[in-house]
Amino acid sequence: MEDKISRVTIHGFMAKYYDTILNLITFGKYPGLLNKAIEIMNLKSDEKILDIGAGSGRNACLMHNYLNDNGEI
Repeated sequence: MEDKISRVTIHGFMAKYYDTILNLITFGKYPGLLNKAIEIMNLKSDEKILDIGAGSGRNACLMHNYLNDNGEI
C-alpha cells in the first residue's frame, strides 16, 4: 500500500489551541471522554470511517490506532 501524506493547516487562536482549551474547560477529563467514546464505537480493524467536522484531527489519530492496512479514515 502506498504511503499517504496528509497536511493540517490551523488558523486562529481557538483552532490552534482547540484541544488544550477542551482539556481546560473539562478539567482534564476530555482525553478520557474521547477515548471512552471511541472505545464504545467498537471499531473493526478494516472499517472505513467518515469523520465529519474533524476539528484538530485528534479523534482521527486515536481511531487510526484501531485500524489495520485495510481500514481508512
